[in-house]
Amino acid sequence: NLSESLPLDIPISLMIDPSNLCNFRCTFCPTGEKSLLGKYERPKGVMSFGLFSKIINQVHQYQKNTVSKIKSLLLYKDGEPLVNKELPEMIALAKKLKIAEHVLVTSNASYLTEETSKKLLEAGLDSLRISIQSLTADGFEKITRTKLDYENIKSNIKRFYKLNNEMKKNTKVIISYVDAEKKSEKIKSDFVKEFSEFSDRVIIHPVM
Repeated sequence: NLSESLPLDIPISLMIDPSNLCNFRCTFCPTGEKSLLGKYERPKGVMSFGLFSKIINQVHQYQKNTVSKIKSLLLYKDGEPLVNKELPEMIALAKKLKIAEHVLVTSNASYLTEETSKKLLEAGLDSLRISIQSLTADGFEKITRTKLDYENIKSNIKRFYKLNNEMKKNTKVIISYVDAEKKSEKIKSDFVKEFSEFSDRVIIHPVM
């Protein structure tokens, strides 16, 4: 109840971007479509584990003197988090120091190999949200402006979901899609039905 909690002694959530680089060039995203940034320029790269560790340890020390704790640590923003090869180690450190009740990563799943999946699960990731850019293979290629196989993305998600069960982990798999294509209700219904077989939740967001 915020009316009883304000002013907060610590933020409800903390967002740290492990990488603002992405292998997709999505038309709606300022990371993939440079014209959306206008004249604004920002440095590009991946966060070092040293800098991440410094931030997390500072938060850890700060929380020793607060009544509240951070609810969620969000490891994503402008890029693809899995571009950073040290992401699993970052998650493991945050979980070890109990920085937040919930650690969540949003990914496009293109780099979600079997090895990476195992590392993420072993690190203790609470939720993996997969951002799906289109409901069809043609739309996927058009929006992401890549030649990546849409079916391969699905295979990566299926494998992660299967490993999660086999390793007896409790990582929630969430499928997220923004309805920018204005597809028919039949196509959206089929999408939800298909992806529900290898995820815990499927969300279709309206365009904002």
